[in-house]
Amino acid sequence: MKTLKIFIALFFIFAGFTAYSQQTNVIAVINKANWCNVCKTNGEKVTMLTQDYMDKNIKFLMNDLTDDATKKESQTLLETNGVNGFLVGVDMTGIITIIDLKQNKIIETISVSKDTAELKNAIDNAISGHN
Repeated sequence: MKTLKIFIALFFIFAGFTAYSQQTNVIAVINKANWCNVCKTNGEKVTMLTQDYMDKNIKFLMNDLTDDATKKESQTLLETNGVNGFLVGVDMTGIITIIDLKQNKIIETISVSKDTAELKNAIDNAISGHN
């Protein structure tokens, strides 16, 4: 339940920063679900990771695949941010998909179960291509 609350809080925090990070070309979409054990196990790590990058040139979006209602809400958020087309058919949870909007491609898809250093390296590499 604590992990669920963390993910919900993150969803609203990052949805609220949409205006701030409009100029970013790198978006990281976190696929999660309440029933996903990998998500539950790594929820706190992902929360800390997203907080570490709040002032960087990357936007994090939560794609909640828990049920039809959360999928619909997430779809609206993804459409608003122009990334829904990159995730067609991607229904795996516990992953982060890093998207380069300027180059119109997925840079990397990585499991949230990877260690923090590996996750940060993937994000840093994505960001470094746009500084």
